[in-house]
Amino acid sequence: MKKTLLAFVLALPLTVGATSYVPIENIEHHRFVGPSGVVMTAADVRAAIIRGAATHDWVMRDVAPGRIEAVLTEPTGDWKITLEFTYTDTDYSIIYKSSENLLNNKGFIHSSFIRWGRNLMKAIDAQSKAMEVERQAIPAG
Repeated sequence: MKKTLLAFVLALPLTVGATSYVPIENIEHHRFVGPSGVVMTAADVRAAIIRGAATHDWVMRDVAPGRIEAVLTEPTGDWKITLEFTYTDTDYSIIYKSSENLLNNKGFIHSSFIRWGRNLMKAIDAQSKAMEVERQAIPAG
């Protein structure tokens, strides 16, 4: 019992404040669910991506038709991550492109990367729902 407790106490400083690293997980071909009964265009998907990413302070830049680069920089400049969105009228992907001070020496990335990607996906999906509400509020003319 004393050996187990001693091992735990000695290992504790190694885990406190330790950063966890995970394999890079891209979000590929996530189906874009737009307003019910409305044919979506790639421009609609782009708008939802731009609006969703803006809610999380990502800086967006069009790279080519169907491609957007997104950059998030920590306010003190300690780290930076760049993602690429590809999109069509039916789906989008969020792909890791590069980062500064977020990878470890084994090619794994800081575990926050997974949370950021999922938060972006949720924000984009929320924007697609907001687009539906906006379109319903516009009287047919």
